[in-house]
Amino acid sequence: MNPLLRPPPWWQPLAIGLIAAGLAVVGRLLFLDELERGSPYVTFFPVLTLAACLGGLRAGLVATVLSAGFVGWGVLGGRLTPVEIRAFVIFLACAALVVALGEAMHRTARALERSRLAAEQQTEELRAANQRLEMDATELQIASGNLRRGEEMMELALTTADISAFTQDRELRYTWLVNPQTGF
Repeated sequence: MNPLLRPPPWWQPLAIGLIAAGLAVVGRLLFLDELERGSPYVTFFPVLTLAACLGGLRAGLVATVLSAGFVGWGVLGGRLTPVEIRAFVIFLACAALVVALGEAMHRTARALERSRLAAEQQTEELRAANQRLEMDATELQIASGNLRRGEEMMELALTTADISAFTQDRELRYTWLVNPQTGF
């Protein structure tokens, strides 16, 4: 089965979200710790996006929850001012949007892959039908040539022989006649 169509193991999106949030925390602690309470979300948006793009909904949600927890309690100490509460809500809303877009991207990729596989299957079916039609056309040409040669040979035989040949309908009317004999 195509890997895009197979659901990932249950742990994979969780691991992606956990690793992404861990990278954001490490980045924050190593490079941006001097910011303290300022710009607490700067390292989390890129990893949320990465988690959502790589792992879809579950990975994005795990990264969002862990990131929000770290920002709320690790950076801001659990005591948020009204401005920080609004910033926190905006962070969560933006994170939800990023996660939703990542999931939409995953669903679109799966739908596109299903469509591609269906198109491949239809192409193969059409190719096989085309081959059958080509064989039928070739057989028809051969049969048509054989029929034409047979008609020519019959015409030659009837015109050179000293016999008459004819066909009649049910009322005994002549419908075809070759070499009519005089006085007949």
